Amino acid sequence: MDSPERSRWVPWALVLGAYVGSRLFYADLGLPLDDRSLAYFWQYLDLGQLRENLLEAVTYQHTQPPLYNLFLGLGLRADDPRRFFHAAAVAFGLVLHLGLFALMRRLRVRAWLAVLVAALFAWSPASILMELWIFYTYPVAALLVAAVALFHRGLSRERPGALLGALTLMALVVLTRSLFHLVWMAFAVAVSVAFSRRRRRALLVALVPLALASSVYLKNWAVFGRPEASTWMGFSLSRLVTTRAPRDLVLELRREGAVSELAASRPWLPLRRYPPRFRALPDDLPRVPVLTEPTRPGGHPNFNHGAYVPIARTFLDDARVILARSPETWWKSTQRAWQIHFLPIHDYTFFHEHRREAGPSMRAVERVYERLTGAHAFAAWDWGAPMPPFPERPAWAYAVVLGLALLHALGAVAVGRRSRAERATLLLAATTVAFVAVVGNSLEVGENNRFRFLSEPLSWCLIAVLLDRLLRALGRGARAIVPAWLPART
Repeated sequence: MDSPERSRWVPWALVLGAYVGSRLFYADLGLPLDDRSLAYFWQYLDLGQLRENLLEAVTYQHTQPPLYNLFLGLGLRADDPRRFFHAAAVAFGLVLHLGLFALMRRLRVRAWLAVLVAALFAWSPASILMELWIFYTYPVAALLVAAVALFHRGLSRERPGALLGALTLMALVVLTRSLFHLVWMAFAVAVSVAFSRRRRRALLVALVPLALASSVYLKNWAVFGRPEASTWMGFSLSRLVTTRAPRDLVLELRREGAVSELAASRPWLPLRRYPPRFRALPDDLPRVPVLTEPTRPGGHPNFNHGAYVPIARTFLDDARVILARSPETWWKSTQRAWQIHFLPIHDYTFFHEHRREAGPSMRAVERVYERLTGAHAFAAWDWGAPMPPFPERPAWAYAVVLGLALLHALGAVAVGRRSRAERATLLLAATTVAFVAVVGNSLEVGENNRFRFLSEPLSWCLIAVLLDRLLRALGRGARAIVPAWLPART
């Protein structure tokens, strides 16, 4: 193999080495595979049903798109589930970090900068904590990075296979995380068609992935009467509006009959906590365990019970009424959501225990990343003492840089100096980052920094593109200035 060929693979080896080195470092700190949430998280179906009636269970799931529970069921059926999930975590980690590097290079970020950014992401506490957590956030982030990188490949070389792969990965994202609405998928298809030189072929390629992404909406329409990926929008909007509205207003609307009696209740309560008339399973739903059992083993609520379908719709109707009467409540809630959105991602409730157990070395790494972004997390406590309250500071400096990166990406799309494939890829990446932030913070308050990780690799990529552009501009400026003051050669 000649030297140029070897040098082409050196950056990939460096990224891989950074990933492996970071995982060995965090393994030495004692960070474990985190499977604590499997038994009780609301997003998951009963583990017994996933083992014994997997296809039936995911078919009648209405709380979330079905793909991640299908993945869990396959893992639980493995001979060694922990080994299965750990191997899957490493596989997603490789896809995410190598995919991030590939995407930056495709957008013409210079190799050393792309290696540096990918390595920094690999060493970030958020990356390892998310990777070791059995939850859908990390796989979705990995699928998104791979999809956008393949998207560029498909358009740059007009390869229908790569474009089909990219759009299929996007469809898998839709089937995993309800935040990625079919509208987002349709936008991706529209971008691929608009920027392709063979638009008819691009549209034909998109039909199968688009149909795949639509399948969950069609299934829920047929079974539950609503074309939606999840029934929880009513619960989320209620937590954002109804539970934070002035109680006098809620009581007044209740007396007027404008809202239901559920307006006085909180979302996501065990079924027994709601009025009796709301607890019955609707007559038109099939009698299968995932829809009829009010609790799961251990006494945890089964939020996939069929009665929650009309309960969630009632919460949604009530929230809309209150939103119309008190829009300032929504505005105040979204302000808090944006603050949480830019807190350090490692500063998340379900990570606190493992961060503390990892010890001062973990906290030292966290502080480095917090200083880079201008943030402050909750975990700066004395490792030998009880954890006291601690002020958190959102990463506003990072938010400003990300905003500039988004504007630069959209400006590059508008100016048209880059290739079609680059402009399409920048447009898709920038709108995905904005979509996650705007939609997530408009409909949910509480775990918004967790949502941010979904698009965080794409955000780092866009920031790298901006930095590369600035470095190139500085280089051109230096070349223009240097000849003016250097003495002429004799």
